Amino acid sequence: MGSEKDEVLFRIDNGKWKKMTYVLEQDPNFLSTLHKWDNTETLLTGRRPSMAAECKHLWKAAIPMNLTAGEHLIEVKATNMYGKVFSQSKKYKILEN
Repeated sequence: MGSEKDEVLFRIDNGKWKKMTYVLEQDPNFLSTLHKWDNTETLLTGRRPSMAAECKHLWKAAIPMNLTAGEHLIEVKATNMYGKVFSQSKKYKILEN
């Protein structure tokens, strides 16, 4: 969880840290679940989730378009309003066209 009082930064391949922008939008993961329900051709078990509400813990940033094909590392670092730092990293691959 987070709030707009937090600072969220990201970097690619140990580059310069860049600020992410706080946004009020619907949670993309939740929307994915709704789309699965709304576009299925077979009956799913359970109940369809309710409509998505605005999510108050999302940040966005544009990924650079000039990255070479191959594996890259993205790191995200969040500092909450109390100064506690949280970080996460993940490798991902850009394929050639």
